[in-house]
This record gives sequence, structure tokens and C-alpha cells, in this order.
Amino acid sequence: MKNRVPTFLSNNNTFSPGTLRLGLTFGMIIYGVFGYLDLYAMPSNYGSAYIIRYAIIFPLLIITFFLSYYQPFYRYSKTILFLLLSVGQIGIIAMIGISKPDDLAFSTYYAGLILIMLWAAYIFRVNFYITIYMAISTILLYNLTMLFKQYLLSFPYRSTDMAILLNNNFFLISSAVLISIGAHQFERILRENSEFNAEIISEKEQLKLAKEQTEKSEEKFRKLFENSPVGISMTGIDGALSVNTSFCNILGYSEDELRTIKWMDITHPEDINLTNQFIQSLADGKVPQVRFEKRYIHKNGHTIWTDHFSYMELEHSLRCVSAVRRPPTSPKTNMHRKNSKS
Repeated sequence: MKNRVPTFLSNNNTFSPGTLRLGLTFGMIIYGVFGYLDLYAMPSNYGSAYIIRYAIIFPLLIITFFLSYYQPFYRYSKTILFLLLSVGQIGIIAMIGISKPDDLAFSTYYAGLILIMLWAAYIFRVNFYITIYMAISTILLYNLTMLFKQYLLSFPYRSTDMAILLNNNFFLISSAVLISIGAHQFERILRENSEFNAEIISEKEQLKLAKEQTEKSEEKFRKLFENSPVGISMTGIDGALSVNTSFCNILGYSEDELRTIKWMDITHPEDINLTNQFIQSLADGKVPQVRFEKRYIHKNGHTIWTDHFSYMELEHSLRCVSAVRRPPTSPKTNMHRKNSKS
């Protein structure tokens, strides 16, 4: 049975270990490639950036990747993934904090924070409230770092750097809003799908239960049909017969012989039309069942009077089920019909 990653602070968002490992692999690739850019984006302090990337964040990604192959990992995966996102967020903030105002990292590494928010919402699929937390904390940490670590509020006033801060905040806040809206819609769709899947599972269980009950009912009917002392015949719309042993004994035929003939072949000629009328009344739903005396032709050629009770079975296919027995009294010369009201 495949493992499913537990919902990350949400009751609806689950994804496979393969998706988790793909996201971690993509994270390792991005962090590795951007390490090369540190040489040009923050040449004055790229050594510290390498420590953040390759001594802290990269090893954590690798460790998490290999832990995903072990079942106990998924018991704590929510906490581990949240810490991984937080370390990635703080690592980028730290690189911005140690960059120089003239470095490209000072003005461009904020884009990495947008990637962290995207990762949280759409790769690790945190719920809406955690997405909001990641967005707000990212914006707050970035601004605190720029204002107090980079001293943008100090004298002399650096208008160019302040313009960079305002520009980056515009994109950070805009991205945070769009990502949060998308995360909310994504979670709503997943919740609806989860509820729909739960309904399907419930319906499947009900169908399975109904099937089991039907099979039990059919088994009981089969035993009753085969072992009943009363003759029972089931007649299809084409006139074909399915009979039990007692019915065979009444007419003197074997079961195999009766399978090859139709009910009209063993019915007294004077009773065929009236029997057809009874069957049509059942099929049309005019009466739920009928009881009448009917004459059959024995295999030896003589006439047999029977007490005939019939109803129409509609559950699986249209067929007439009849219980037939020899009447205890002397045969009547006139056939009559008695409608039974149940």
C-alpha cells in the first residue's frame, strides 16, 4: 500500500511521496544553481552565502529527501516540512542582510522569498492559514532586515535604496496576495474533491453491502426454489421455463426436458388465452398477483388440474414466478381467477 504524506496543517491536502521528493529535488537544484550566482550577486560576502546554502539549507534538503523513504518520517512530516520552509525563508533573509547596498543580491534576492511562498502553497501544499503566516512573516522579516540591518532609516537618507525597498515590497505584497488567493481556491477545490471522494467511497460501501445482501437473498431463494415441496416455475417473456424438482414431478418431465419447451407446450389448449391474460395483467401492474386453477398436460398425455399462484418479478428481468400444486379437492370444470390484494 502506498504511503500518503499527512496533511500539512490541513485536513484536506495530501500528496504522494513522489511529489514530495520531486519538490525537494527541485529545491536542491535551485539552491545549487543560485550558489553560482552568489559570486556575481554578492561578491563581497559570497563565502557566507555559501555557508547558508551548502552547509545549512542544502544538507537539510538532502536529509529530508532520504528520510522520505522511511515510514516513521511521515509521522513528523508536518513539523519537518514547516521547519524546512522556515529555514529556507530565514536563509534568504540572511543573505539579503549580509549583502552590500551595491550588490545585486541587495535589490534582487527578494525574488527568492516569493519562491519560498510559492513552494509553501503549491509544492508542500500548506493550508490557507499557514500560507498567510508565511506571507506575512516573509514581508515583516524582509522589511525589518532592510530597515534595521541595512540601516535604511539612518542618516544620510538613501533615497535610491528606499526606492528599491518600496519596489520590492510592491512585488512581495502583490505576490503574497495572489498566492494566498490561489492557495484558498486550491484548498477549496481539494476539500470539495475530498468530500466528493468520501461520498463515492460511502456509495461503494453501500453498493457492496447491497450486493452482499442481494447475494444472500438469492442464495436463500435458490435453496427455497430447489427444495420446496411446492412446484415452482419461472417463466421468461419468451415463454422459456425454469423449474424445480417438485414441478417436474407434477408433470412427469425431467428438468432438462422442460428447459427445451415453453409453458404453452404443457398448458391445456383451453387455458392458454386466459393464462396469457393473467400474465399481461401482472406485467401491466394492474394486479400484484393472481391465483387460479389451471390445467396442464402431463407427459403421459392426461390432464392435470393445479392450484396456480403467480406474481411478476421485476428486479432483475421481467419474469413470472408461479407456485403450482395439486389441489386437495376435486378438479373444477370452470377456471376462475382470484386477485389477491396484499
